[in-house]
Amino acid sequence: MEASYRGIVEDQVDLICRYRADGRLTFVNGSYARAFGRKRNELVGELIPFLDAGRISNREIQNYEHLLKMADGREACVNWTQRPIYDDRGDLLEYQAVGHDITERKSAEIALMNAKEAAESADQAKGQFLAVVSHEIRTPINGIMGFADMLAGTELTADQREQVRLIRSSGLALSKLINDILDLSKIEAGKIEIEHAPFGLHKCVEDVCAIFTQSARNAAIKLEYTISEGVPVIVNGDETRLRQILTNLLANAVKFTERGGITVNLSCSKKGRNGDDRQDLRLFFTVTDTGIGIDADKMSQLFQPFSQVDSSLQRRRNGTGLGLTISKRLCELMGGSISVESRKGEGSTFRFTLQMDYEKGDTAPPIPA
Repeated sequence: MEASYRGIVEDQVDLICRYRADGRLTFVNGSYARAFGRKRNELVGELIPFLDAGRISNREIQNYEHLLKMADGREACVNWTQRPIYDDRGDLLEYQAVGHDITERKSAEIALMNAKEAAESADQAKGQFLAVVSHEIRTPINGIMGFADMLAGTELTADQREQVRLIRSSGLALSKLINDILDLSKIEAGKIEIEHAPFGLHKCVEDVCAIFTQSARNAAIKLEYTISEGVPVIVNGDETRLRQILTNLLANAVKFTERGGITVNLSCSKKGRNGDDRQDLRLFFTVTDTGIGIDADKMSQLFQPFSQVDSSLQRRRNGTGLGLTISKRLCELMGGSISVESRKGEGSTFRFTLQMDYEKGDTAPPIPA
C-alpha cells in the first residue's frame, strides 16, 4: 500500500510532503526535492520551511498561500493544502501537504488589477478633461448667444435676420451637445445622483409633451399621450431625469417623423410593502412614431455613444448620437431598462421602465419650494 502511494506521488508535478505534529518532515516527493535543490534523504527530519509547527491544525483540510525561494533563485507563490492522516483506530499519525505553484495565476491577477486601475484612472482623467473643456466652451457660447439676441432686437434685413437666427440655432445645438457630454461624463464617473422626491407624474408627462406640441404641428404630425387608469398622480423619484429621458425620445421622434404621428403611453405595476403605506411602483413607458424607422442591422449601434445609424440624416437633423446613450444609462440608474422595436420605413417604438414608489391616496401635488 505504502509503495503504491509513493509510486503515485512521484508522478505528480505538485510538491508533496508528510510531516509530524512537531513539523519534522517524514517524506517528500521528487518535485518537492527538486524545488529546493536538495536530496530527499537530506530533507527528511528537517522542519518544514513553509509552516510553523504552532500553525499545524487538526482541521480536516487547511489551505494557505506561501512565498517560497526555489532552488533556481526565483520566488514562487505556492498554494498548500494540508490534511491530517489517521491510522485504522482513528489516531493521528502525521500530516500531508500538497503544494501547487500558482505564481503565474497570481501574476496574471496582479496584471489584471493593474490594467483595471489604469483603465479607471484613464476614464477618470477623460471625464475630468471633458468636464473642464465643456465648462470652458460654455462661456464663449453664452457670449455668442447673447450677442445674437442683441442683434435680433435691432433693425435688420430679412437676410440678416435669417443669419442671426442660424447663429442662435447653432449656438443652441452646441450648448445641448456640451450638456450631453457633461451628463455622459458624470454618469461614467459615477457622479450622477438619482433623487428620490415626490412629484406630479401626470403633470410631468403632460409638460414634456407640451414642449413638442408646436414642433409636431409645424411638421403636420399628431402628438398625443395616454396614461392608463391606476397610474398614481404623485410618485417618489427623480422628475428631472424622467423629463430628460422623455425629452430625448420625443425629440428624436419629432425629428425623424415626417407623416403620421407620435404616441406616448404610460402604464404601471404595483407591489405592496408589508406594514407600510408606501408601495413599490414600476412605470412602463412607450414612445411610438410612424417615422423613417431603423435598419435591423443597425439596431445594436443605437445606444452606443456618438453612434449614428444614418450619418447623412443625423447631420441634416442636427443629431449628436448621445441622447439615447444617456437615456439608457439613466434608465439603468433608476432600476429600469430601455429597448426599441423598429422596421425601416414603418416607424419605431421605444419602451423604457423605471422603478419608483408612491403612497396610497397621495394625489395632492407637492408644494413648490
